[in-house]
Amino acid sequence: MTRKSILISAVILFLLPLVSFAEGLVTAVKGTALVKKAGQEWHILKEGETLDEGTTIWIGASSFIVFKVNNELAELSGGSEGQDVTIVRLSPLEVSGKGIEVKTNGSPAAPTFLFPEDKFRSVDGKMDLSWSPSGRETLYHIQISARPGFDKIIIDEKSYNTEKRIEVLEAGGFYWRVSAINKEGLEGKFSESRSFVVRPIPEPPSLNPPASTKTSTTFRWKRRSEEERYHLQISKNKDFSETDVDLKYIEGPRVTVGTLEEGDYFARVSAIDEDGLEGRFSEPQSFYVGPKVPSSNIGPLMIMFGVAFMLLGIP
Repeated sequence: MTRKSILISAVILFLLPLVSFAEGLVTAVKGTALVKKAGQEWHILKEGETLDEGTTIWIGASSFIVFKVNNELAELSGGSEGQDVTIVRLSPLEVSGKGIEVKTNGSPAAPTFLFPEDKFRSVDGKMDLSWSPSGRETLYHIQISARPGFDKIIIDEKSYNTEKRIEVLEAGGFYWRVSAINKEGLEGKFSESRSFVVRPIPEPPSLNPPASTKTSTTFRWKRRSEEERYHLQISKNKDFSETDVDLKYIEGPRVTVGTLEEGDYFARVSAIDEDGLEGRFSEPQSFYVGPKVPSSNIGPLMIMFGVAFMLLGIP
Protein backbone atom coordinates (compact mmCIF):
# COMPACT_ATOMS: atom_id res chain seq x y z
CA MET A 1 0.00 0.00 0.00
CA THR A 2 1.39 3.41 -0.99
CA ARG A 3 2.00 6.27 1.44
CA LYS A 4 -0.06 8.53 -0.84
CA SER A 5 -3.20 6.34 -0.60
CA ILE A 6 -2.90 6.17 3.20
CA LEU A 7 -2.62 9.97 3.37
CA ILE A 8 -5.71 10.45 1.19
CA SER A 9 -7.67 8.04 3.32
CA ALA A 10 -6.64 9.88 6.48
CA VAL A 11 -7.82 13.20 5.05
CA ILE A 12 -11.19 11.71 4.11
CA LEU A 13 -11.58 10.24 7.59
CA PHE A 14 -10.89 13.64 9.11
CA LEU A 15 -13.61 15.27 7.01
CA LEU A 16 -16.30 12.67 7.80
CA PRO A 17 -18.89 13.33 10.56
CA LEU A 18 -18.28 11.59 13.82
CA VAL A 19 -21.78 10.05 14.08
CA SER A 20 -22.53 6.90 12.07
CA PHE A 21 -26.12 6.39 10.93
CA ALA A 22 -25.83 2.82 9.59
CA GLU A 23 -23.77 -0.30 9.99
CA GLY A 24 -22.73 -2.88 7.43
CA LEU A 25 -22.36 -6.58 8.19
CA VAL A 26 -19.85 -8.50 6.08
CA THR A 27 -21.52 -11.60 4.62
CA ALA A 28 -18.80 -12.82 2.23
CA VAL A 29 -15.09 -12.30 1.58
CA LYS A 30 -13.26 -13.74 -1.41
CA GLY A 31 -9.51 -13.38 -1.67
CA THR A 32 -7.54 -10.84 0.38
CA ALA A 33 -9.13 -7.85 2.06
CA LEU A 34 -7.66 -5.59 4.76
CA VAL A 35 -9.67 -3.19 6.84
CA LYS A 36 -8.80 -0.17 8.96
CA LYS A 37 -11.34 1.52 11.17
CA ALA A 38 -10.88 4.80 12.99
CA GLY A 39 -8.35 4.39 15.80
CA GLN A 40 -7.38 0.87 14.72
CA GLU A 41 -4.58 -0.81 12.81
CA TRP A 42 -4.94 -2.68 9.54
CA HIS A 43 -6.23 -6.24 9.94
CA ILE A 44 -7.66 -9.02 7.76
CA LEU A 45 -11.36 -8.60 7.04
CA LYS A 46 -13.51 -11.62 7.91
CA GLU A 47 -17.14 -12.64 7.48
CA GLY A 48 -19.37 -11.41 10.27
CA GLU A 49 -17.38 -8.21 10.88
CA THR A 50 -19.23 -4.91 11.00
CA LEU A 51 -18.35 -1.89 8.86
CA ASP A 52 -19.05 1.71 9.77
CA GLU A 53 -19.00 4.91 7.78
CA GLY A 54 -15.39 6.09 7.45
CA THR A 55 -13.96 2.55 7.28
CA THR A 56 -11.11 2.07 4.79
CA ILE A 57 -10.74 -1.24 3.01
CA TRP A 58 -7.94 -2.53 0.80
CA ILE A 59 -9.24 -5.19 -1.61
CA GLY A 60 -6.70 -7.35 -3.42
CA ALA A 61 -6.68 -8.20 -7.11
CA SER A 62 -9.58 -10.49 -8.18
CA SER A 63 -10.97 -10.20 -4.66
CA PHE A 64 -14.28 -8.87 -3.44
CA ILE A 65 -16.30 -8.38 -0.29
CA VAL A 66 -20.07 -8.38 0.19
CA PHE A 67 -21.75 -6.65 3.08
CA LYS A 68 -25.33 -6.08 4.09
CA VAL A 69 -26.76 -2.67 4.91
CA ASN A 70 -30.36 -2.65 6.10
CA ASN A 71 -32.08 -4.83 3.50
CA GLU A 72 -29.58 -4.44 0.64
CA LEU A 73 -26.26 -5.98 -0.30
CA ALA A 74 -23.19 -4.13 -1.53
CA GLU A 75 -20.33 -5.81 -3.37
CA LEU A 76 -16.92 -4.10 -3.66
CA SER A 77 -14.31 -5.58 -6.01
CA GLY A 78 -10.58 -4.91 -6.27
CA GLY A 79 -8.84 -3.79 -9.48
CA SER A 80 -6.01 -5.60 -11.29
CA GLU A 81 -3.50 -4.53 -8.64
CA GLY A 82 -5.81 -4.12 -5.70
CA GLN A 83 -7.77 -1.09 -4.60
CA ASP A 84 -8.23 1.20 -1.60
CA VAL A 85 -11.88 1.93 -0.83
CA THR A 86 -13.26 4.26 1.81
CA ILE A 87 -16.90 4.03 2.83
CA VAL A 88 -18.15 7.60 2.86
CA ARG A 89 -21.77 6.78 3.61
CA LEU A 90 -23.48 3.47 4.13
CA SER A 91 -27.12 4.37 3.60
CA PRO A 92 -27.36 5.34 0.80
CA LEU A 93 -24.09 3.70 -0.19
CA GLU A 94 -21.30 6.09 -1.18
CA VAL A 95 -17.64 5.07 -1.49
CA SER A 96 -14.41 6.74 -2.61
CA GLY A 97 -11.92 4.94 -4.80
CA LYS A 98 -10.78 5.49 -8.36
CA GLY A 99 -12.30 3.00 -10.77
CA ILE A 100 -13.89 0.91 -8.02
CA GLU A 101 -16.70 -1.41 -9.06
CA VAL A 102 -19.71 -1.23 -6.76
CA LYS A 103 -22.69 -3.55 -7.03
CA THR A 104 -25.79 -3.29 -4.87
CA ASN A 105 -28.45 -5.94 -4.72
CA GLY A 106 -31.78 -6.06 -2.93
CA SER A 107 -33.07 -9.14 -1.16
CA PRO A 108 -34.24 -11.99 -3.41
CA ALA A 109 -37.88 -12.08 -4.46
CA ALA A 110 -40.25 -14.59 -2.94
CA PRO A 111 -40.63 -17.84 -4.92
CA THR A 112 -43.83 -18.59 -6.82
CA PHE A 113 -45.87 -21.65 -5.84
CA LEU A 114 -46.22 -24.45 -8.39
CA PHE A 115 -47.99 -27.24 -6.47
CA PRO A 116 -50.32 -27.92 -4.80
CA GLU A 117 -53.10 -25.46 -5.40
CA ASP A 118 -54.58 -23.63 -2.42
CA LYS A 119 -56.87 -25.69 -0.14
CA PHE A 120 -55.49 -28.96 -1.50
CA ARG A 121 -56.54 -32.16 0.29
CA SER A 122 -54.25 -35.01 1.26
CA VAL A 123 -55.93 -38.26 2.28
CA ASP A 124 -52.84 -40.02 3.66
CA GLY A 125 -50.85 -37.23 5.33
CA LYS A 126 -48.27 -37.10 2.52
CA MET A 127 -47.59 -33.99 0.44
CA ASP A 128 -45.30 -32.84 -2.37
CA LEU A 129 -44.70 -29.07 -2.27
CA SER A 130 -42.95 -27.28 -5.14
CA TRP A 131 -42.11 -23.70 -6.16
CA SER A 132 -40.27 -21.81 -8.89
CA PRO A 133 -36.47 -21.35 -8.65
CA SER A 134 -35.17 -17.89 -7.65
CA GLY A 135 -31.71 -18.18 -9.18
CA ARG A 136 -28.52 -20.20 -8.96
CA GLU A 137 -27.11 -21.21 -5.60
CA THR A 138 -30.30 -20.17 -3.88
CA LEU A 139 -31.24 -21.62 -0.52
CA TYR A 140 -34.95 -21.91 0.33
CA HIS A 141 -36.58 -21.54 3.70
CA ILE A 142 -39.74 -23.67 4.08
CA GLN A 143 -42.19 -23.28 6.92
CA ILE A 144 -45.36 -25.26 7.66
CA SER A 145 -47.70 -24.13 10.41
CA ALA A 146 -50.88 -25.39 12.00
CA ARG A 147 -52.19 -21.80 12.12
CA PRO A 148 -52.38 -19.07 9.46
CA GLY A 149 -50.34 -16.60 11.54
CA PHE A 150 -47.39 -19.05 11.63
CA ASP A 151 -47.30 -18.92 15.42
CA LYS A 152 -47.43 -22.71 15.62
CA ILE A 153 -44.72 -23.88 13.22
CA ILE A 154 -44.34 -27.64 12.91
CA ILE A 155 -41.77 -27.77 10.08
CA ASP A 156 -38.97 -25.19 9.65
CA GLU A 157 -36.29 -26.32 7.19
CA LYS A 158 -33.86 -24.98 4.58
CA SER A 159 -32.99 -26.70 1.31
CA TYR A 160 -31.40 -26.00 -2.06
CA ASN A 161 -34.19 -28.01 -3.74
CA THR A 162 -37.29 -26.36 -5.18
CA GLU A 163 -39.54 -29.06 -3.80
CA LYS A 164 -40.27 -30.60 -0.44
CA ARG A 165 -41.81 -34.01 0.29
CA ILE A 166 -43.71 -34.40 3.54
CA GLU A 167 -44.13 -38.01 4.58
CA VAL A 168 -46.65 -38.01 7.43
CA LEU A 169 -48.90 -35.35 8.91
CA GLU A 170 -51.81 -35.89 11.26
CA ALA A 171 -55.32 -34.97 10.20
CA GLY A 172 -56.02 -31.23 10.27
CA GLY A 173 -55.49 -27.95 8.43
CA PHE A 174 -52.05 -26.55 7.58
CA TYR A 175 -50.38 -23.50 6.00
CA TRP A 176 -47.05 -23.25 4.16
CA ARG A 177 -44.76 -20.55 2.78
CA VAL A 178 -41.27 -20.23 1.27
CA SER A 179 -38.56 -17.56 1.15
CA ALA A 180 -35.31 -17.39 -0.84
CA ILE A 181 -31.81 -16.89 0.55
CA ASN A 182 -29.13 -15.83 -1.94
CA LYS A 183 -25.49 -16.95 -1.90
CA GLU A 184 -24.51 -13.96 0.24
CA GLY A 185 -26.92 -15.08 2.93
CA LEU A 186 -29.56 -12.39 2.44
CA GLU A 187 -33.07 -13.74 2.95
CA GLY A 188 -36.01 -12.20 1.14
CA LYS A 189 -39.59 -11.92 2.25
CA PHE A 190 -41.77 -15.01 2.62
CA SER A 191 -44.25 -15.79 -0.10
CA GLU A 192 -47.96 -15.50 0.53
CA SER A 193 -49.07 -18.61 2.36
CA ARG A 194 -51.18 -21.41 0.96
CA SER A 195 -53.33 -23.86 2.88
CA PHE A 196 -53.92 -27.57 2.62
CA VAL A 197 -55.84 -30.10 4.67
CA VAL A 198 -55.11 -33.65 5.71
CA ARG A 199 -58.38 -35.58 5.86
CA PRO A 200 -58.51 -39.37 5.37
CA ILE A 201 -61.15 -41.06 3.23
CA PRO A 202 -64.00 -42.16 5.54
CA GLU A 203 -63.97 -45.65 6.99
CA PRO A 204 -66.92 -47.98 6.17
CA PRO A 205 -69.91 -47.74 8.53
CA SER A 206 -70.87 -50.69 10.72
CA LEU A 207 -73.96 -52.23 9.13
CA ASN A 208 -76.63 -53.66 11.46
CA PRO A 209 -78.64 -56.79 10.54
CA PRO A 210 -81.58 -55.77 8.33
CA ALA A 211 -85.17 -55.80 9.58
CA SER A 212 -87.66 -57.23 7.09
CA THR A 213 -91.43 -57.12 6.83
CA LYS A 214 -93.79 -58.52 4.23
CA THR A 215 -93.31 -55.51 1.97
CA SER A 216 -89.91 -53.98 2.82
CA THR A 217 -86.44 -54.35 4.32
CA THR A 218 -84.79 -51.64 6.44
CA PHE A 219 -81.02 -51.20 6.88
CA ARG A 220 -79.35 -49.17 9.63
CA TRP A 221 -75.79 -48.11 10.44
CA LYS A 222 -73.99 -45.66 12.75
CA ARG A 223 -73.65 -42.08 11.54
CA ARG A 224 -70.38 -40.26 12.31
CA SER A 225 -71.05 -36.73 11.03
CA GLU A 226 -73.83 -34.61 9.57
CA GLU A 227 -71.85 -34.13 6.35
CA GLU A 228 -71.52 -37.82 5.50
CA ARG A 229 -73.67 -39.45 2.84
CA TYR A 230 -73.92 -43.19 2.22
CA HIS A 231 -73.95 -45.77 -0.56
CA LEU A 232 -75.90 -49.04 -0.09
CA GLN A 233 -75.68 -52.03 -2.40
CA ILE A 234 -77.69 -55.28 -2.28
CA SER A 235 -76.78 -58.27 -4.42
CA LYS A 236 -77.39 -62.01 -4.70
CA ASN A 237 -73.66 -62.38 -5.42
CA LYS A 238 -71.07 -61.97 -2.69
CA ASP A 239 -68.68 -60.29 -5.16
CA PHE A 240 -71.40 -57.76 -6.13
CA SER A 241 -70.76 -58.39 -9.82
CA GLU A 242 -74.47 -57.61 -10.27
CA THR A 243 -76.60 -55.56 -7.91
CA ASP A 244 -80.31 -55.74 -7.20
CA VAL A 245 -80.30 -52.45 -5.30
CA ASP A 246 -77.78 -49.61 -5.67
CA LEU A 247 -78.63 -46.45 -3.69
CA LYS A 248 -76.08 -43.62 -3.53
CA TYR A 249 -75.97 -40.36 -1.55
CA ILE A 250 -78.33 -41.59 1.18
CA GLU A 251 -78.59 -38.71 3.64
CA GLY A 252 -79.37 -40.51 6.87
CA PRO A 253 -78.08 -43.57 8.77
CA ARG A 254 -80.96 -45.74 7.55
CA VAL A 255 -82.84 -46.64 4.39
CA THR A 256 -85.81 -48.84 3.54
CA VAL A 257 -86.04 -50.73 0.26
CA GLY A 258 -89.14 -52.27 -1.29
CA THR A 259 -90.10 -55.92 -1.65
CA LEU A 260 -87.28 -58.29 -2.51
CA GLU A 261 -87.77 -61.67 -4.12
CA GLU A 262 -87.36 -64.72 -1.92
CA GLY A 263 -83.75 -65.82 -1.60
CA ASP A 264 -80.31 -65.16 -0.12
CA TYR A 265 -78.79 -61.69 -0.39
CA PHE A 266 -75.69 -59.73 0.56
CA ALA A 267 -75.61 -56.08 1.64
CA ARG A 268 -72.78 -53.57 2.07
CA VAL A 269 -72.52 -49.83 2.73
CA SER A 270 -69.86 -47.12 2.27
CA ALA A 271 -69.53 -43.50 3.44
CA ILE A 272 -69.15 -40.43 1.19
CA ASP A 273 -67.58 -37.34 2.78
CA GLU A 274 -68.35 -33.65 2.21
CA ASP A 275 -65.85 -33.46 -0.68
CA GLY A 276 -67.60 -36.32 -2.50
CA LEU A 277 -64.82 -38.85 -1.82
CA GLU A 278 -66.15 -42.33 -1.15
CA GLY A 279 -64.51 -44.79 1.20
CA ARG A 280 -64.40 -48.55 0.86
CA PHE A 281 -67.45 -50.72 1.44
CA SER A 282 -68.15 -52.61 4.63
CA GLU A 283 -67.76 -56.37 4.65
CA PRO A 284 -70.69 -58.05 2.84
CA GLN A 285 -73.45 -59.09 5.26
CA SER A 286 -75.71 -61.97 4.27
CA PHE A 287 -79.45 -62.10 4.93
CA TYR A 288 -82.43 -64.12 3.75
CA VAL A 289 -85.77 -62.97 2.38
CA GLY A 290 -88.52 -65.63 2.65
CA PRO A 291 -92.33 -65.97 2.56
CA LYS A 292 -94.15 -64.20 5.38
CA VAL A 293 -96.81 -65.80 7.54
CA PRO A 294 -99.43 -63.29 8.70
CA SER A 295 -99.19 -62.87 12.47
CA SER A 296 -103.03 -63.04 12.85
CA ASN A 297 -103.07 -66.71 11.74
CA ILE A 298 -100.36 -67.91 14.11
CA GLY A 299 -102.71 -68.34 17.13
CA PRO A 300 -105.42 -70.45 15.34
CA LEU A 301 -102.82 -72.58 13.61
CA MET A 302 -101.13 -73.45 16.90
CA ILE A 303 -104.51 -74.44 18.41
CA MET A 304 -105.34 -76.67 15.43
CA PHE A 305 -101.97 -78.42 15.65
CA GLY A 306 -102.41 -78.93 19.41
CA VAL A 307 -105.91 -80.51 19.02
CA ALA A 308 -104.64 -82.80 16.24
CA PHE A 309 -101.75 -84.01 18.39
CA MET A 310 -104.16 -84.78 21.29
CA LEU A 311 -106.55 -86.78 19.08
CA LEU A 312 -103.67 -88.77 17.62
CA GLY A 313 -102.24 -89.42 21.06
CA ILE A 314 -99.00 -87.72 20.27
CA PRO A 315 -97.40 -86.52 23.53
